[in-house]
Amino acid sequence: MRRPFRDLIRTVEGEDYNITCLRSVNDTDATNSFNFSWHRSGEDDVISNAKLLEILDIKRNSSGNYSCTATNNTANLVRNITVIVYYKPAINRTGLLSQINSSLYQNSSLICRAEGNPTPEISWSKDGRVIWNGTISGIFDIYPSKAEEFGNYTCAAQNKLGKDELHVEVIRTAFPPDPPTITNTFLQLIDPSLTLRWTKPEENGRPIFKYVICHRVLNSSQWNETDVGNILNYNFTLNWGVSYEFALMAVNNQGRSNKSKLETFTVVPEPTPSTAKPTTITTEPTLSTAKPTTTTSDGSNVPLYAAAVGGGVGFLAIVIVVGCCIKRKRNTANSILKGVLEGPKAYQIRTIRRACEVFRSQSSISSERGQTTCAVYANLPCLEEEKQWEFPKNKLHIEKYVGKGAFCVVAQARAEGLGTVAVKIPKENSPDSNKEDLLAEYELMRQLQHHPNIIRLMGAVTMSDPVMVLFEYIPFGDLLGYLRRSRGLSDNYYKDPDVKPSSSLSSKQLLKFSREIADGMAFLSANKIVHRDLAARNVLVGEEETCKITDFGMARDVQGGDIYQKRSKGRLPVKWTAVEALLYGSYTTKSDVWSYGIVLYEIFTIGGRPYPTVPAHNIPYKIKGGYRMPKPAHLDDDIYALMSECWDMEPDRRPTFDSISRTVKRLEHGRKEIIYMNVYNDNLYSNLEDWDE
Repeated sequence: MRRPFRDLIRTVEGEDYNITCLRSVNDTDATNSFNFSWHRSGEDDVISNAKLLEILDIKRNSSGNYSCTATNNTANLVRNITVIVYYKPAINRTGLLSQINSSLYQNSSLICRAEGNPTPEISWSKDGRVIWNGTISGIFDIYPSKAEEFGNYTCAAQNKLGKDELHVEVIRTAFPPDPPTITNTFLQLIDPSLTLRWTKPEENGRPIFKYVICHRVLNSSQWNETDVGNILNYNFTLNWGVSYEFALMAVNNQGRSNKSKLETFTVVPEPTPSTAKPTTITTEPTLSTAKPTTTTSDGSNVPLYAAAVGGGVGFLAIVIVVGCCIKRKRNTANSILKGVLEGPKAYQIRTIRRACEVFRSQSSISSERGQTTCAVYANLPCLEEEKQWEFPKNKLHIEKYVGKGAFCVVAQARAEGLGTVAVKIPKENSPDSNKEDLLAEYELMRQLQHHPNIIRLMGAVTMSDPVMVLFEYIPFGDLLGYLRRSRGLSDNYYKDPDVKPSSSLSSKQLLKFSREIADGMAFLSANKIVHRDLAARNVLVGEEETCKITDFGMARDVQGGDIYQKRSKGRLPVKWTAVEALLYGSYTTKSDVWSYGIVLYEIFTIGGRPYPTVPAHNIPYKIKGGYRMPKPAHLDDDIYALMSECWDMEPDRRPTFDSISRTVKRLEHGRKEIIYMNVYNDNLYSNLEDWDE
């Protein structure tokens, strides 16, 4: 037997190829006939008995070792053949994503695996520029440090037969925060102390860890920066008679936000005594506990006590105006001040406004330098804003009464120049405290900037009785009634609203209500406002079913601290009130979070009554003992978990309104249903008595 020999055959995938067992007659005795058999290495079966092995449209898996045996009476010949099939590259796309989410300083791996023969070279490129080369497994780690490194990346696998490409988009999912918004209402300061306040902006995918305050003297070329950590207010001591510009930036690990809108704060010139030695007010502005005194005509000092109105700023401005301007008509002025100091709050507010007018009319009083002392205070907010908000009573036309609450009635009215408005009026023959609460609500709302989820103040009638406060008109009525009307029940608060709800509300609509209320409450919290009466009945439903928080009659401005201690008796919404407020009279924004949890219960029971089987007088003790409303059978676990977080016994463990908003937004964008109406028991939520003392 002749010694076998091995041939190497190279071919390209897709071609037809014929392999001859005996290449020429010299290989054997041509006169003898042969029997042929073809085998492939690793296989026992004969694949052909022909002299010529024909392979059509050869594939890459045809590569391998073959042998042909030719036998006759005189010879036994073996030919060994190695077949190599070349083919162009192919990228394995199994399990690969066409988009990858990433952010600055986050490592991501771009994977590109390819096969081909010859072995392909793999490269990654961006914008036509090759940034990585390799073979077999093209794993490219990307660690973006600037915005330009996001975008489309291309993997190319190439050999001499061809090329395959894979495109991957690296999407940036986190960004620097939006700019904060400075919320200070009064930009003209009557003393050099400034507490700069701002709202928390959208974080854009990464938590804010600090704010940077940019400040300078007006028109100065030098900006100063102050890092203040993750807080929402900061105190500055400024100089008398100087104007300053302030802007803010929020910072997360993606970078700084753009600067907020510039706000200019002007500190009035330091007051100086006049030659006529007029009546003056002395204060200790750096000590919050100091008692202001008034110097009388005989030179003695008398303590001056006054109720805080609208955060106290407006009243302090009037006191200083009084102190700097009194020279003539002293009897009139002193009698007005006496009314301010001794009268009820509602009278104080109206009298303060009269004082503004009286003392502003005396702007001809001069100081030792011959200057008009009152001109220093001529543009204080308490003077100018009164004209802005006071609405002429003779231009307000009540059309019908549309609702009632515990303390006030609500009317629909036509206000000349404003159109249709809602008017809040104390109930007839109601105690003075109701009027005081309405005026306090008015004073508080004047200081708030507009927010889409807070009812908008339109004006007020305060110079005569009855006191009336004008708000934007809301066609859908209150949220509680809106929910109940959607299942055919009556509304005990608003009657005959202009717009009726759909017969059934979806999970998406209910989550939208929940998120918008959380957004509105986050705004109030950022402005240090504790609402104290958050309930579905105190949320109105406006155009496009937008929720707007209303009824600030019980709200308190806690700019001086985060806690409000209740010291007076009155009707209390027991079923909505946090346990620490019920037991100890202590209110914080976390008390409002508790109430928000009750509002969620109202929303997702479609207007159900909280604690339907528990008498109101038992609620504080049951809650203190650990009782919480059980999860309704039709409610998803996620939304009930959020309710339960709001009802934590420890206020500090309750979520913030910002985090609540993010949680609800996540549920809103999810695909599962939050309520399952097929197991909703309408009978459990039909008791409509919703106010308990």
